[in-house]
Amino acid sequence: MRYTAALAIACAAVSIETDAAELGECHETSIRKVSSYFPEEPLGKSGVMLEFADGLVLINRADNNAALTSRVGDAVTVCLEYIPEDCPAGDDRGRFYRVINKDSGGANTLTNSPHSCGGA
Repeated sequence: MRYTAALAIACAAVSIETDAAELGECHETSIRKVSSYFPEEPLGKSGVMLEFADGLVLINRADNNAALTSRVGDAVTVCLEYIPEDCPAGDDRGRFYRVINKDSGGANTLTNSPHSCGGA
């Protein structure tokens, strides 16, 4: 819990509508939808997909208990943690985000794509 609070304080809050553009940028939003990565499978079996009120969609294909405990309406802070290098212009895939759930106290890292930029 101490790590989660420290990360939340360290993030600079910005107002954005979709993906953060700068490494370290954070924004406040809420969870609009929690679903399985593959819709036909039970939640958690194939990973998790979180859709946020600002339109950002993030995934994690691994067993991710923190993401699985997220609920629609939970308030979250989303911070851009990693941007791959040497990406083609306009290809924003492969970014990693730290999601801090203010309601559950959980924190997890998710990505915006199953592939990195320039990939499949």
